[in-house]
Amino acid sequence: MIDLVVKSCGPMTALQDRGRFGYQGFGVSPSGAMDRRALAMALHR
Repeated sequence: MIDLVVKSCGPMTALQDRGRFGYQGFGVSPSGAMDRRALAMALHR
């Protein structure tokens, strides 16, 4: 597991991930980034 510690943030800050697919049967929504293309570009930098 990877931990993330946010030490400070400003207004309009959003933390987005790839989502949690495959857990809907347990009541967890897949969520994830609204703009998947922008997320993919950010992850490959």
